[in-house]
Amino acid sequence: MSDPSLLDLINQVQSTSTQNSASPVNSMNQLIPASMWNPWWITVSTLFGLIGVFYLSYAKREKQIIPGLIGLALCIYPFFVSSLIWMILIGCFLCLVPWILSRMGRLF
Repeated sequence: MSDPSLLDLINQVQSTSTQNSASPVNSMNQLIPASMWNPWWITVSTLFGLIGVFYLSYAKREKQIIPGLIGLALCIYPFFVSSLIWMILIGCFLCLVPWILSRMGRLF
């Protein structure tokens, strides 16, 4: 049997959430920032994610750790950055890191 206080707590949370939002769309907008619905944000995050997949496949083929970590970072970081400008800046920086390291002779 369930604890009555747990059921009361669940009912209270459900009634509070239905009072605060009129529809499920409003509750979804509270979870996902409005900037993530921007088509440019989706396009840029997809682009850097694809570049990240390229780096991951390259790292696996060449058995290199640095491009693999950069590829993983490129695939994951768009989930944590809601600003389009910061996403572009961070993505460009992450794309350039392997090139800079290879010019310094530390990567390949």
